[in-house]
Amino acid sequence: MLRAVFLDLDGTLGDTLPLCVEAFRRTLQAHGRGRVDDEAVTRYFGASDRGVLSSCLPEAETEELMREYMGHYLALHPVMAPAPFPWVRGMLAGFRTAGLRLALVTGKEPESAAATLSFFGLTSFFERIETGDPRRVVKGERMLALLGDWGLRPREALYVGDAPSDVEASRAAGVPIAAAAWAGTADKDALAAAGPDYLLSDPSQLSGLVLRLRGTP
Repeated sequence: MLRAVFLDLDGTLGDTLPLCVEAFRRTLQAHGRGRVDDEAVTRYFGASDRGVLSSCLPEAETEELMREYMGHYLALHPVMAPAPFPWVRGMLAGFRTAGLRLALVTGKEPESAAATLSFFGLTSFFERIETGDPRRVVKGERMLALLGDWGLRPREALYVGDAPSDVEASRAAGVPIAAAAWAGTADKDALAAAGPDYLLSDPSQLSGLVLRLRGTP
């Protein structure tokens, strides 16, 4: 029986990936990078915000770049990502009512993850918030830590994420994954090719899946 749901943030709970890319772009351009296209930034996704910045500008001081990035991120948030997907709060509330434990497992830095959760009004839904690492992808490790701390078997949890790398991370932890293909930034074909346990194109499918796995009528 399902006992916990682990959720990604960007592209899963809100359409925030364009916000991230634009904040990176403005930071890099301020340091003489000229025109910065999306691929110049997204190729480094998987590492945390600090990791992306240090990969793009290895000669610069990472903490100063992070302060600049967060300034752009916070300023752009109300314009580019003013709210989570409209169904998110009701869905998370329903999961909590069904007795499920909820954790956020994201590759973001603590600063940007906390900022978005607070802006969206979602912080209180999550018992644990697990963030990324600037050197490598650690979502699988974060899931394993949650399983151990909560005394769960892998099949008693479900991860929900929107990238093929999320499928790989879930496989590494032995946790089933529902691939979220509902954001405009999701690559449904790439997600399907990664072989998730469930491929969901509509968020209403997620609520039904989770409650079915929980055994809730």
